[in-house]
Amino acid sequence: MNLPASDIRIVVPVYNSSNTICDCVDAILKAIAFCKSWELVVVDNEENSNLEILLKNYPIALIKRTDSKSAAYARNEGAKGFSNGILVFIDSDVIVETPCIERLVQPIISKSCDATIGNYSSNLNNLSFAQKYKQLYIRHIYDRNSNGIRNDFWTAIAAVDAVAFSKLNGFDIKFKGANGEDQEFGIRLTKNNFKVLAVKSANGQHRNPYSVSGIIKK
Repeated sequence: MNLPASDIRIVVPVYNSSNTICDCVDAILKAIAFCKSWELVVVDNEENSNLEILLKNYPIALIKRTDSKSAAYARNEGAKGFSNGILVFIDSDVIVETPCIERLVQPIISKSCDATIGNYSSNLNNLSFAQKYKQLYIRHIYDRNSNGIRNDFWTAIAAVDAVAFSKLNGFDIKFKGANGEDQEFGIRLTKNNFKVLAVKSANGQHRNPYSVSGIIKK
């Protein structure tokens, strides 16, 4: 695969994810090995203990933001200044499989689409019952989609052409926390005639500490 220098930037927003961030970054570094030049930006959006210490030996750029605990804001900050290439978004509690990022960006590189979304893995190793249920439920939802996606975007595992991202001014920071800002971005992608594809083989394991009571409540 031929890529121009510094043509991929991976952005990881981190909120209350000290327990998973190292595994997340380790997996990303393995998954990006196919590319000779890339950038990995971790955005500290608070509630992370000792994040600088945990990540001090990793080849990353660490951005600390305290003015907004919003996933949309953190992703926009991580994407700043990157206007030509491919932006990859990975959640800080997702452990991508080694082929994930290459599979995710290939349709954008080949000009088949402007954005892609991946899916959760069928790998349930070391997950609790609640984590297994939630991961398989979401995997089933996205696995039913045809390759073409309309009015949706899913930033747990996703990529987008930086030009398209810039034209749409990124995510809407009026969304608080992590709640609907990615789907709203997907609606704007569709309205502006940008094509989104589902890449069902671009997978990662979800390590969110779900509980049965928490899932029922949500």
